[in-house]
Amino acid sequence: MLKHIIVCVFSILSLVIVNGRPTEQERVELWYKNGNTWPPKWQEESDAFKAAMDIREQEIMSIGGADERWENWMQFTSGRMVPHYTEFGFKLIDTPPEIHKKLYDEVQANVKNWEDIPYEHDVDAIYHPKGMLPKFINMGRVAREVTTVI
Repeated sequence: MLKHIIVCVFSILSLVIVNGRPTEQERVELWYKNGNTWPPKWQEESDAFKAAMDIREQEIMSIGGADERWENWMQFTSGRMVPHYTEFGFKLIDTPPEIHKKLYDEVQANVKNWEDIPYEHDVDAIYHPKGMLPKFINMGRVAREVTTVI
């Protein structure tokens, strides 16, 4: 019986070793061998955009926590894959006053009832001190209304 178990374990281990994932070096070689590039070349990037992305990449790679670095990297890479609308990708603009007022009024109305604002649970993207969960204001109707205007 023990002999059969040992044979079974070695068989499984040999399958894992033979069919295991490539090493990091092999994975990188396969990436370039299959015609992939980084950064992606399918759309033009202005010099200003490239410079901004280089700075952002350095910032992300200096993040100590693996989970936080991974989340930032995923956002960063997807940002390079979507179409760019300005020389920097997306651009911050001044909110039209009527839209700003609607958003501001909605937040203020909710803040007046602070205790009724629900806590946000299991959020990896919002960093907060231990034991202090962030609160979340559901903008609902107002959010839909302003995003269709812009």
